Amino acid sequence: MTVIIRLIKALYISMSDEMIQKYIALFNAKQTKEILSSIELSKYVEFLHFTPDKIGRGNILNKYNKSYKMYFIRNQTGQCIGAVLDMCEDLHWYILSKYRKKGHLTRAMKEDILPHLFTKNRNNQSITISRGLGPKQYKASESVAVNLGFKIDKLEDCIIGNLSKDEFYKSIIKGELKNQYKTTECPKHQL
Repeated sequence: MTVIIRLIKALYISMSDEMIQKYIALFNAKQTKEILSSIELSKYVEFLHFTPDKIGRGNILNKYNKSYKMYFIRNQTGQCIGAVLDMCEDLHWYILSKYRKKGHLTRAMKEDILPHLFTKNRNNQSITISRGLGPKQYKASESVAVNLGFKIDKLEDCIIGNLSKDEFYKSIIKGELKNQYKTTECPKHQL
């Protein structure tokens, strides 16, 4: 049974990468349709809740969700360079290849995305990192998860990470996370 679940997750991940890339392109072209709500969390992160347009039709995500909740990550010039899909029990992140290893994802997760998720009555966040990503992306995603404070369990074909709301905020207060979260930069998510 768990092998089937892992295969479905691997398929889900590969389909999600393509979908997220397309939504990044639409976001940059200012063509994101059917927005239910939009919140600018900071200069670098915007949260959109929207119904899938034709890109999402037939996608495995549509079978379970009527809408998407996605965090779009921008660089200093305002261009969208990545996104984090909130799948409730799991997060799927994707950064355009030329912007990887520059800290954009870690900063956005730490300063805006995780605090926003934890203010939405969420007390725990899980992630799954599949070896199907390839060795480079697998290692990079593992590094991001560890830097964010996720407790990691390594399985044969993936990593499962868990982070509780309490542990996240304790890590921030203790200064254990790199580039400690500054409440003055994002007053919507003060401790």
